[in-house]
Amino acid sequence: MDPVWAAVAIVVWSAFTLSQVRFMRGHFGTLQPEHAHHTWWCVGLLLVANAALGPALGDAKLAIALPVNQMLDTFQIMYLIARITPIAGFGLLFASELAVYVFSLGAPSTMYAYMRYPPMVVHACSFIYYVLEMCVNIHTMLDAFGRPVYPLRYIMWTCSVSCIFISIYFVVDSTHRVANAVSLRRVLHDDLAQGLLCTNGMFATGFLSAYPWGEDRRHINAFCFLVSCYCFYRALGHLDQMLKSNQTVARDCGAAGLAFQFSIVRKTFFCVWHLFPMVWALAACGSLSIQVEHIGYIVADVVNKFLLMFVYIVSVNNFSAAPTATVEGRPVFMLARTPSP
Repeated sequence: MDPVWAAVAIVVWSAFTLSQVRFMRGHFGTLQPEHAHHTWWCVGLLLVANAALGPALGDAKLAIALPVNQMLDTFQIMYLIARITPIAGFGLLFASELAVYVFSLGAPSTMYAYMRYPPMVVHACSFIYYVLEMCVNIHTMLDAFGRPVYPLRYIMWTCSVSCIFISIYFVVDSTHRVANAVSLRRVLHDDLAQGLLCTNGMFATGFLSAYPWGEDRRHINAFCFLVSCYCFYRALGHLDQMLKSNQTVARDCGAAGLAFQFSIVRKTFFCVWHLFPMVWALAACGSLSIQVEHIGYIVADVVNKFLLMFVYIVSVNNFSAAPTATVEGRPVFMLARTPSP
């Protein structure tokens, strides 16, 4: 990597990390609904990063490009389908969300309209990245194990996972507002701030753990790997706590079915997140080919981001509950039912 561009990347990342630390310490206040549209900056960051990686990495070539002048065998067809799947999936999600947003411009603003922005950014960043990866000869480099690594992928993951945290924060915070759970809202914001910082650390040190420092500097790779693992479980822990707080509200309000649904979502997130380190470890050990490794990351990415929709579905069930009584000063929520004709 060009030393000048490496220095620029370090300065930008340091400023970004410092701002996250200040946010965690409360210098910027709490995240509010009017801040939701700022997540669109992630799309601009992804495009700028893609443009900057050209001069930073030089004339790098895509190491896993598909052959275009020969017949494809069965595995190559499956590989092609795997690479098209995220483009189709995220593209359809983003197109539908964008259509709903455009149609909503002609109607009065709704209370929870701000919640649409973070999921749209998650799907937009993912769609843009996979289009660039499929249709444009994006820049790559060889990692410490001699395998292709994509710096833009780590930037996309940082942006999209951060927006997943923000999406879940807004959903859970809205539930806490309805239930008037003030103490849970304070803890929720702490989980968000620390989760965002750990997400940044997880992907930054994850990239550095694969960076080719040299044969005599493998200890740097090992150290960065350990830090990345630490940040991974810290981020996952904060994400789980955010979902658990919604489960607690549902249980305290007497909605045992909703609490069970959130419990299932929490366990699913825990399992799905482990697909990423599993693929990384198998690839580092040489157990996976370059193409299979690529498919593994695609599957893990798609499943993880589609899981976000289930959080929204379960939360809609929470919103559809109406306090019909109080027990010891606490509201009891009953699922709303369509009245009989």
